[in-house]
Formats: sequence, C-alpha cells, structure tokens
Amino acid sequence: MKNIVRFAAILGMASVGLVAQASAFTPAQSGGFSIQAPSALADIEGDGYVIKVADVEVKGGEGEIVVIVEAKEGFKVNADYPHKVKFEDPPAGIELAKKKLSKDDGAFEGKKAFKFKGKVKATKDGTLKGEVKTSVCNDSQCLIKKESFSLKITAK
Repeated sequence: MKNIVRFAAILGMASVGLVAQASAFTPAQSGGFSIQAPSALADIEGDGYVIKVADVEVKGGEGEIVVIVEAKEGFKVNADYPHKVKFEDPPAGIELAKKKLSKDDGAFEGKKAFKFKGKVKATKDGTLKGEVKTSVCNDSQCLIKKESFSLKITAK
C-alpha cells in the first residue's frame, strides 16, 4: 500500500511539472506558426483566427501601434479581402497619424498572418479602442469577421 501512495505522490508532482511546462509552450515551439505581438493583451480568439493587439509605450512623443491577424491551423489570411483597422476618437493627449489603417498600412507574413502598423503620439496615458475587419479561409469556406479591441497607450 505504501508503494501505491508513493507512486501516486510522484505521479501528482510530475503532472504539476507538466502543467507548468505546457503553460509556457507556444505553437512556434511545436513547429507551428505564431507571431507574438510585443506586450500583447489577451488575444481575441475566434473561429479560424486570433487577433493580437499590443499595448504601446510612447517614448520621445511617438510610438507604433501593432495589430496582428493570425490564422489558426487549417486556415490562411484571405489575401483578397480589404483588411482594416478603425480606431475610435482617441482620448485627450493621444493623437493618431491615421484613424483608419488599411491593407496598405500592413503586410502579409506568409499566408498565416497580416500585421498592421500605425503611428501614435502621446503626451498622456490613455486607452485607445478600435475594431478589426478581417477574413480567413480554409479549403471549404471564407469567414469574414469584425472584432473590437482596446489597448493602453503609455506616455514616457
């Protein structure tokens, strides 16, 4: 009976270690495709895609907003769709170079991701809200999606 109890204790400790390792594991480590947005907020996950939005530290008055649309396994970002990011009016102390980002303000990274970039100036901290319009496809269908997001702007 003591051996069974010892085995159960060892098995329990091993499973805690496996859970800790699994939580640090990313798809890129498994040979999959993953793009990490710096300081990413919680990813917005939907059918066939993940949208990653990064908080922005504005140093010297200007910073860069990064929004990434990443296709999940079995999907690709639709190259024919006019992907867009539209921002709400920014709070006082935050100024956007463009309130709308289009396909011209980003680039495809293979067939699995599209990365938008936009300039922001800030003299005060604040939260910027926006919306992504995107499309991903698999062999049988294309999904057109709209997702809202927010990101923190920190003026340094």
